[in-house]
Amino acid sequence: MKTIITTLCFILSIQLSAQKNEIYKLTRSMAITSYDVLKPNDTSGVKVTAQKGWQFVEDHKIKGGIVLSFLKWDNNETKNDSFYADYKTINKSRILSKKTKEIKEEEQIKLFFLSDANFKRFTEIVEKKEPKRSFVTGALTIPIKLRPGGSAVDEDGNRIRPFDFTGEINVGLSVGWRLAVKGTDNKLFVIPAVGLNLTSVSIDENTVRNDIISSSTNASSLSPFIGGVFEYDGFQMLLMTGWDHLSGRVGENWVYQGKPWYGLGLGFNIFNTKAGKPENKDE
Repeated sequence: MKTIITTLCFILSIQLSAQKNEIYKLTRSMAITSYDVLKPNDTSGVKVTAQKGWQFVEDHKIKGGIVLSFLKWDNNETKNDSFYADYKTINKSRILSKKTKEIKEEEQIKLFFLSDANFKRFTEIVEKKEPKRSFVTGALTIPIKLRPGGSAVDEDGNRIRPFDFTGEINVGLSVGWRLAVKGTDNKLFVIPAVGLNLTSVSIDENTVRNDIISSSTNASSLSPFIGGVFEYDGFQMLLMTGWDHLSGRVGENWVYQGKPWYGLGLGFNIFNTKAGKPENKDE
């Protein structure tokens, strides 16, 4: 029971930390109030005018609203030095470190109060930009899987390995490197990917030689694959190649054993992950 409670508290602390780290921006200019940490219940400080588009993070919640601090960012319409001095920091204070006994200078962050009503009506979360490079994992969906035919024929003149295709193939254990194409404002990505999957392959008496089977059935296949995904604003195009390997006598007599197949696809979320979008580690 103690372990469960500890785990729940840990998860809750992560959620609260994530909420606190959200970056917001003002959707209109408005007067806000400076906040003094020494007077935690006083929300009647000096009024200042904050401009539309200014970004901030929540410092903590208090009754009736939130306490926030503005962020310094590049903006052609704002002189950063002036903005930084007026709305970001008060001054630098000399702090004595208890551990090292050294004196260092730290910036004191200015805080402001924003009412709950104005926070709900006139702010929005700043969308995080896609990383230029990220490691991604997930599953591939191949709408069309093509198997090229061979030139060899049997004694009746029929091709031993005819052209074949299947659809809606899910390929698991995929890993790749998601790379933004320069000059596309992080909208166009190339994802070289490799993977391995245990899948089910349809076989019949025409694709398995020597009368090993007499009717259509499915067999398990171990399938390594490699290729790439091109992604533009969520829409993806997939080009992939792989090799199916069946086990036992069936595999030894299957006409497509170890022969390359080619996967093609167009659509949204062909390359899926657990969260619905590629999991990434920013670089």
